[in-house]
Amino acid sequence: MHEDLRGGEAAAARLVQGMPLGEVLDVADPAAWTGLDLGVRTWGCCRTDILPDKAWVDGLGGASGTRGTWADGRWASGWRPEPVDPSSVEALLAVALCHPDGRTREAALARVADRPALLPLVVVRATDWVAPVRDRARDLLRAGLDARTGVALAPLILRIGRRERGAYGVELLGAMLRRAPRGALSSLFLHPDRTVRRFAYRLAVEESLALPRPVRPHRRLGRRRHRAGVVRRGGSGRRARGR
Repeated sequence: MHEDLRGGEAAAARLVQGMPLGEVLDVADPAAWTGLDLGVRTWGCCRTDILPDKAWVDGLGGASGTRGTWADGRWASGWRPEPVDPSSVEALLAVALCHPDGRTREAALARVADRPALLPLVVVRATDWVAPVRDRARDLLRAGLDARTGVALAPLILRIGRRERGAYGVELLGAMLRRAPRGALSSLFLHPDRTVRRFAYRLAVEESLALPRPVRPHRRLGRRRHRAGVVRRGGSGRRARGR
């Protein structure tokens, strides 16, 4: 998958401090999300005490319990305090969704329904190696995928689709695009990601939809100018020889 491990680890360290997702990640880049997923696991596997865990996630729901505190670069024992800034909650939930412990990942999925910015990590978790995590993520993805989100997430879904358990998301995307207005699929024909373009063309062929004709006006114009130049030069040469 060629995830940017170093970038993912750096992003995890910044998100743990509550920095907003949009300032830490290029949210339009699929590699940023897969890199974060890998980065949290590798960076946090030996320091899980600094990661938001299941107790902190459960505390977001208003459950009772003793909350911990942050001191000297680590969380004290007990539940972790809920940040006041909503963007900090979102950032820490992003980390929790990538936590090495599957129980934390599963708990975090229960908190993302009203946070569309975290839907890319739902796509990632839909291929999770832990079945309960994977099943919950797939339910959320099925509910959250529409024409708008499908077009936006297509590059990530297709990237994740190369994983062992990634076929589900690709099939879900294809089914959604078949039901969606034609404009959703058509918008992918010119997508900058070649994998997305190929997927869109293949789907259009399967559905017997009209395909856009490839137009390269700059090349055609160049050929016309070249031919015109040849004719003029050739004609001039013939006239010169005829004199």
